[in-house]
Amino acid sequence: MGSWLAFSCARSVNTTNEKYLLSGQAFRGNKLITAPELLGLLPQKPNKTLFGIPGFTTALWLYQWGEKGFDRQAQQTKWDSLDVRYQRLFLAVAAQPKKLEKIRKKYLKDAEKYQKKIGEGNFWMRLGEAPVYFSEYETKKNQSKIQQYLFNHGFFNAKVGYNADTVAGKVRVVYTINENLPYHYQNVNLQTGRDTKIDSLLKDHRAESFITAGERYSQDKLEGEQVRIEQLLQNNGYYGFSRQYLKKVLSKSGRVDGGFVLDTAATANRRDSLRQVILDSVQRPIDLLKIDILLPRFLQAHPKFTYERVDFVVEAAPADSLMPKIKSDTIRYQGVNYYFSGKRYAPKILDSRIFIRPDSLYRLNNRNKTSLLLGNLQQFSYVNIDNDTVGSKIRSLIRVVPLPKYGVTLESGLNVVQSSTPGPFLNLSFQVRNIFRGMESFEQSVRFALDAQPGLTSQSGLFPTTELGTNSSLIFPQILLPTRFRNRFNAFNPRTQVSVGFNYVQRPEYTRTNLRAGLTYIWQKSQYESFNFSLLDFNYLRNQKIDSVNFLVELQNLQQNQGIQLIRSFQPSFVSSISFNYLFNNKLPSENRAARYFRLFAESGGTTLNLFSQQKLVNDILGQEIQLYKYVKAIADYRIYRPLGRNSSVNLRVSAGAIISYGNGEQSVPPYEKYFFLGGSSGMRAWAPRRLGPGSSPPTVSSRGFVIEAPGDLMIESSLELRGRLFHLVGDINYALFVDVGNVWTLYKNPTRQGSNFEGERFWREMAVGSGFGLRYDFNFFILRFDFGIKIFDPSQAKPYVLDRFQFTFRPDAPYRLTPQIGIGYPF
Repeated sequence: MGSWLAFSCARSVNTTNEKYLLSGQAFRGNKLITAPELLGLLPQKPNKTLFGIPGFTTALWLYQWGEKGFDRQAQQTKWDSLDVRYQRLFLAVAAQPKKLEKIRKKYLKDAEKYQKKIGEGNFWMRLGEAPVYFSEYETKKNQSKIQQYLFNHGFFNAKVGYNADTVAGKVRVVYTINENLPYHYQNVNLQTGRDTKIDSLLKDHRAESFITAGERYSQDKLEGEQVRIEQLLQNNGYYGFSRQYLKKVLSKSGRVDGGFVLDTAATANRRDSLRQVILDSVQRPIDLLKIDILLPRFLQAHPKFTYERVDFVVEAAPADSLMPKIKSDTIRYQGVNYYFSGKRYAPKILDSRIFIRPDSLYRLNNRNKTSLLLGNLQQFSYVNIDNDTVGSKIRSLIRVVPLPKYGVTLESGLNVVQSSTPGPFLNLSFQVRNIFRGMESFEQSVRFALDAQPGLTSQSGLFPTTELGTNSSLIFPQILLPTRFRNRFNAFNPRTQVSVGFNYVQRPEYTRTNLRAGLTYIWQKSQYESFNFSLLDFNYLRNQKIDSVNFLVELQNLQQNQGIQLIRSFQPSFVSSISFNYLFNNKLPSENRAARYFRLFAESGGTTLNLFSQQKLVNDILGQEIQLYKYVKAIADYRIYRPLGRNSSVNLRVSAGAIISYGNGEQSVPPYEKYFFLGGSSGMRAWAPRRLGPGSSPPTVSSRGFVIEAPGDLMIESSLELRGRLFHLVGDINYALFVDVGNVWTLYKNPTRQGSNFEGERFWREMAVGSGFGLRYDFNFFILRFDFGIKIFDPSQAKPYVLDRFQFTFRPDAPYRLTPQIGIGYPF
């Protein structure tokens, strides 16, 4: 086994003998092009400073401190010697596979270790940041980049220079820019002038163009227009068309053909002389005369394509030939030929996912939609669509490779609940695919989780909470409705889920079981939008036992002395509901880009119980009275994510919700799990879990002196968070600065809890405010989060402001203290 590793260390090289650290880069003279735009063009960045404080290059100091005792060449020599020893060992045990494999693993481990040392330095060097030196060569390259960037954005006559100033052994580069007048489109003609079919198509979709008269020239928009025209034509039959037909080429005669024909010598329109004089002083005119589309070889026009034949093949491995041979198990359905090798699937269901048909016009969107929806069935490990053309006809072959019929997955990790400290969980799932040959899936799962939660009526430490559950689901790849209305969902990855489950929860104060059954419809409008309609959701809840006598006494005291009907949530109960959930989320994990999140949830509980006159039923199988609930609930949650830099962003969340229980007046209560709670690691982080509110009422204290949880019927909450990167150590160490504002309220006025109910005249004065900072350890596959919050305004206190009663302490009895929170993932 030969040596296959070679190491090198890439560092900035100065063209002079003396090296100077790059201390900064700036721009002067730019007016319309912003400095952040130009800064993104420069690959060299000065060494990072601590919190932006000039001169505090802590990461560089760490690197330089580690470099003092580090000899890169010595490490290379050690590796070379070790590598020779391994080569000898490989030869010695070449005939002994087990020993060879053992030595090979050790070799790879050592190779990785030395690769890090030689390439990145020792631990302190990797923790820090290598010095960034000024380079004349790089600066000249940057000058050319800026010049090209200005040209691509309409500044055809721009001039760029630079000055390098040396101060105290460091260089600061200032790029001087003279933009001159930019070019703006005066007349825009998006027509070819020779292909009437394409011209008609372009005219019909003119409003979708990226280029409009009056705006500044942009090379990016021209390229975007090329992509738009390519997709437009490919979605209207032009199978062979690509953006290459919109590129400029040099013909043999020396003439430039193709692309957008521009005229920079255009004469300004003179219909409004005063207006034109003003425009001439700030811009120059440019005309887009036409689109010159190149033609395919030996053709006088771009042809339109239609499907001649569509075949669907289920195979064990990708087929060798494009067109399959006729097999005995062949089915023809809706013009598509289905060939099954071993496994059979319902052609009717497959047909609902196929949007290409014989004699239909080729459309790229239909082809992509077919591929996407077949993949979303989660029945195939491989989906591919091959096309073969004969003249202007397309023969299409859809090839799929099935997934195994049975699948088992085992997941473990940390269980994260807003009001608890993370704990371990174990999830075992068993899946049967295509169980009835209609691409249905049966899933059986078992879940076990542990976490630590504060007591419901106690804050004296954390108590272990155990959760054990099992769930059986049957998922159909369609909307199960008795009418043809279900076919309208075929293009939206429809699913119907029928499920039955059992859940067991043991908390410090009680043990609860939940038997659940549900029928849910799920569909997706796009990769960012999804809908969830739960037509049936039945839950039978029982408290097997109240583990604490004190807890039962507390519940009775709350009911008798303060009118809080919390005890009714712990009676045997039957909860039925209908709910709808809409979600839009275009934020992708691990990507720092502009994104939005919007969730709208509505639920009606016990709707069918309106047929009964009473809210309690006395026919439990164990002879106990069952609590029935009737309520309506709604939640709206909106989030905005905006990047400020490569590794920093500002993020905003605004949410509100309400639950109204009806049927028995002010005595009505919803199920305890349906209440709103604030405080904890995911919201209002300056408060203990589920302890904020309601309103401006003082915290409800148990007879033993502990603050109990504070459920609310109404909730308003918002959070603003600034996130950024500090340094890298195995994973990224990130920081956060946040402000949380919100509260919960009760719906009805309670004489024993003044200020707990919602009133429009004063609710804004009862918005609690918390602020703080956080550290996040990002390992890519999960994020460990530590947040520390301080109460800025607490509406329940006689002196609500932090400056009145500030105590920088972790003591739980201090009214204003630093509250630590631990979580997994971002709070929003």
